[in-house]
Amino acid sequence: FQKTSIQVLHASTRVINPASRRVIHKCGFQYAGQGMLNSIVAGQVPVERYRLDRKTWTSLRNWVHF
Repeated sequence: FQKTSIQVLHASTRVINPASRRVIHKCGFQYAGQGMLNSIVAGQVPVERYRLDRKTWTSLRNWVHF
């Protein structure tokens, strides 16, 4: 967020991938729902969607640097 004007970042991970989910959580992303994603190899796969907005990122960053 420091070098861009983007207000929201989005991430998704396959439901069967708990390691990716942990990384996403550690980065401060918040759960935003479930959906389906088109995979070339596996076809339609269920995913969990996450988002991180600038305000939340700033709050987390300030809290960590306190």
